[in-house]
Amino acid sequence: CSMAMIDADGNFKRRPNALYLTDCICNDCEKNIFTPLDEYALTIFRDKKASELTNYEDGQILTFRNINRRLLRAYLASLLWRFNLGREKGIDECRNVDIEEFKETIRCDLLDYKNRDFDYIDAFVYLLTSITHQSVCAPKKMKREIMNGFYIEFPFLSMYISLGYEKNPLVNR
Repeated sequence: CSMAMIDADGNFKRRPNALYLTDCICNDCEKNIFTPLDEYALTIFRDKKASELTNYEDGQILTFRNINRRLLRAYLASLLWRFNLGREKGIDECRNVDIEEFKETIRCDLLDYKNRDFDYIDAFVYLLTSITHQSVCAPKKMKREIMNGFYIEFPFLSMYISLGYEKNPLVNR
């Protein structure tokens, strides 16, 4: 199994084993924190269990209904945490992920994710249906004047993740 990857500079790479950080995360954290968050996010984004397509004049939009925003924000925090670990381990695709200002907050909140709000993380998510959107793009740091955050692409899915207490300008709450 291999994974197509585009690094933060737009260079295409193929990784034989995806982006695994097996020596960075203990088994307890993987089992009790990251795996449940990943599984919840998969039901929302991959399986689209809580979504519906709404028709508009210019096309369709996928709307997520009855989702647990706290869990999704925790999932986004876990993504940023893992990409930051990759940066610290010298993984080239992760070099632009620096969450230093929020690192300790994210660490503490992930350890108790069931009771935390993660109100400093927000996201604008959109679905892509073109065949050209089938690879993973490592986070790109957003310019500070736009927002403090990252842009991440997954197969057929892109996210603007803002990190901080400023409202994500792309999200209409």
